[in-house]
Amino acid sequence: MAALLFAGTRAGGWREPVSHSAAYRADRVAASPARPPAGDSYAGRAGVFGLVKPGPDAGQVLFAPAQRVQPGGPETVYPRDVQPYQTLPIALDANIRVTAPIALGDVPDYVQGIAITAERFPQLYREADQRYGPFLDRGHMFEVGFDGSGRIVRMQHIFTP
Repeated sequence: MAALLFAGTRAGGWREPVSHSAAYRADRVAASPARPPAGDSYAGRAGVFGLVKPGPDAGQVLFAPAQRVQPGGPETVYPRDVQPYQTLPIALDANIRVTAPIALGDVPDYVQGIAITAERFPQLYREADQRYGPFLDRGHMFEVGFDGSGRIVRMQHIFTP
């Protein structure tokens, strides 16, 4: 019988159990060189919901697909069934819009956010993370769009107070 490891906290304070053996197998499969790049499965898709944070290198982000739950107005969005993070390529000219808590200063429209470059995203994310502490899942939810080769070309930060 596999022991359980409690993974990251999700909305509502519950923790998702993951077996040690399943987590080990998932890591081994993800590291397999025979597997196609993660972004290929998203090629040409738009409006993919998930959590995004800076990647390990320039031109990359970490993306965790999730189910979007919205029980009321736009301020009630939260993620459910968050999948493991995967490294995805991002176009240097990607259309990125961020809002609070990632955006700094005055944001005239918290739903639309402000435009930033792919190069600026990691810096703003890390500054906000240092200023406010680690983000809850709701702090870095995005709708993401991909080009035909699986690169991210659009990211819209979802604002929820």
